[in-house]
Amino acid sequence: MNLYDEIFSLIESKNEGQYWDFKREPHKKNEDLLHDILCLANAKHDGDRFLIIGVDDPSEDCKIIGLNDCTDNRKNEANLNDFLNNKHFAGGNVPKVNVRTLDFESKEVDVIIIKNSQFKPFYLEENYEYVKAFHIYTRTGDRNTPKNKNANFKDIEYMWKEHFNLNLDVEERFKRYLNDFGNWNLDFDAKKSALYKLVPEFSIELSEINNTNCVEPFNTFYLDNSLSYGDALFKYNDNDIFNCIYAYCDGGRVLMPHPKYKLYKRSNSMMIGFYYYCLDDIEGLFAKLITKNTFNFECRFHSFPFIVVDDNNMLNAFIKYLDENLDISDINADISFNKNDPNKYTSSKSLESLVYIALLFKEWKLCYFDG
Repeated sequence: MNLYDEIFSLIESKNEGQYWDFKREPHKKNEDLLHDILCLANAKHDGDRFLIIGVDDPSEDCKIIGLNDCTDNRKNEANLNDFLNNKHFAGGNVPKVNVRTLDFESKEVDVIIIKNSQFKPFYLEENYEYVKAFHIYTRTGDRNTPKNKNANFKDIEYMWKEHFNLNLDVEERFKRYLNDFGNWNLDFDAKKSALYKLVPEFSIELSEINNTNCVEPFNTFYLDNSLSYGDALFKYNDNDIFNCIYAYCDGGRVLMPHPKYKLYKRSNSMMIGFYYYCLDDIEGLFAKLITKNTFNFECRFHSFPFIVVDDNNMLNAFIKYLDENLDISDINADISFNKNDPNKYTSSKSLESLVYIALLFKEWKLCYFDG
């Protein structure tokens, strides 16, 4: 659901709730604005939170009032972030906010979007007017914690659990930690292992290498076509939580998770495919960790063509684009690759199409995120 439809459905509900609040007009006092943002930022909700300004409260049937250029105390995104960044938040942990203006019934409504974050609770280390230092505020149902009180113990306990990922199961915690690539101690060369420094019960171990005479299509792009395989074990204490196949390419010079290959039939019955990593999958997260989020598997100026998608929705959207736009006649058959012993290369995959589709993805991705 896009932002417009989501906000419209909240207005149509004629109610306020756990993650949204209506205001007829911008806050006259900045302390009230700050208090509302803190309450929504700390609310128990898996998603963005909304402070919707220019809409009356439920007692007035959530009538759309609207704002204009002459409305007092109206804030844009830069104004609001400057205001927040000048407050003394504990640990320098400032809520992330965006401001969007939407048009309903030819009237402007400002939506302050408070982004969801695991780093709750948000609170001040110095008083700001009547917003108290070291007070933790939240929102329960459609009610905010009063400025002179603290949230209840159970709500605060849950915020700290969320802060340290203790509200998640082991699988989700592992995926969250893999995204925190800066806090991993990687030693795949000597010890064939990696350790998450903040919670060392989480680790990765590489099994012994299995050498093979096979040549995979992705490996033919490197100068040395030798290929080795093994299992990457993602462990919590002594328990295996995930595993995936890893590969050493270019004579052992470059380590990578074995990429996934998507083969699909186009509407004209032509089979086409490409290599990819998905950031919802363990292979994609491992690739992100190994490369420190660069996804650069280049070795001696060579790499193989692949794409990186955020999730299966993005993957399916790209496949739809290919089905509607790919012209196979555009693939350059003159592109050459090093394949030391062509007799070992038995796959029917088109190397030329791998390169071309990876280039198409770069162009398409810009349009995809621009909407």
